[in-house]
Amino acid sequence: MPERLYRQEDAAGSENDPEGATGQSGGNATAPGKGPRMILYIVTEKREKYERNGDHAQKLKLEKISKQPCLVQFYEDVTLEMVKRLGVQAVVFSGYSTPLQEHRLESFQGIYELVRQGDVPMLGLCGGHQLICELWAEHNDQGLTRMEGYPIRKLRPGEPDHHAAYHPGWFKEWGFYPIRIVRQDPLFDGLEDGFMACEYHQKEVKELPRDFVLLASTEAVRIQAVRHVSRPIYGTQFHPENYTDYYPAGRRILENFFRIAGVL
Repeated sequence: MPERLYRQEDAAGSENDPEGATGQSGGNATAPGKGPRMILYIVTEKREKYERNGDHAQKLKLEKISKQPCLVQFYEDVTLEMVKRLGVQAVVFSGYSTPLQEHRLESFQGIYELVRQGDVPMLGLCGGHQLICELWAEHNDQGLTRMEGYPIRKLRPGEPDHHAAYHPGWFKEWGFYPIRIVRQDPLFDGLEDGFMACEYHQKEVKELPRDFVLLASTEAVRIQAVRHVSRPIYGTQFHPENYTDYYPAGRRILENFFRIAGVL
C-alpha cells in the first residue's frame, strides 16, 4: 500500500482539503447529522479489573486535554457500529496487565473490526499499542486466529530488576526514558529528539505489522511508536498520559493526537 504521510494541516483540515486526512472537518463545530463531539477510552483489561478499578482519573485527564467529553467502555462491549452511531471523534486504547492469552479470543472481535475497518483516529497506549499491532499482525489478516504478548527478554546475569514484584527475572522498562524519534510525524510536533516519556512494561511488539511505519525507539526496545501508512492509527509503547511537570512531553503528544483527529 503506498504511504500517505500526515501533515498537521491535513489532520485538522486546510484550505485545499477542508475535510482533512481523517474525513472530519477542522475546528470544534459539530458535524451535520451528528451529536456533540466525543472521544472514546477503551479499557483493555479483564472485566473484573475494569469494574473494580475504574478509569475515572484517565477519563478526566483525556477530557482536560481534548476539551471534549470522554466515554469509558470495556473493550468487549465496543463495536464498530457503536462507534459510528455515537459519532466518536477519536479512540484511545488503555494499557493492561493481564496477558492477552488469558482473554477469550472471541472477546476481541468487536475491536478487531473497529481497528481493521474503522476510519476514526486511534491511539494505543502501552498495552493498547501492543494490542493494535497484534490485531494487525499477519496471522490475523484473514480473521482472528490468536492474540499473544511477547516478553522483551530474560534478565542477563548481574542485570538489576527494576521492578522485581512484576514478572521477576524479566527485563523491563520502568520509569522515564529518552525516546529517539526515527521518523518525523505530526504526533511529535513541538518535541525534540530524546524527549522523556514514562515506561511501564515487560512486553513489546517484536515485528512491525505490515502497513505500519516505525516512528520512535529506545535503546532497549526498537518499536516504541508506530503509525499506519494511510490511516490515523497510532501506537506508543510508552505512556504519554503519565506526563509530569518536569517531563511534559507526553501531554504534547496527546494534544498532537487530538489535533490530528480534528478534535482540537
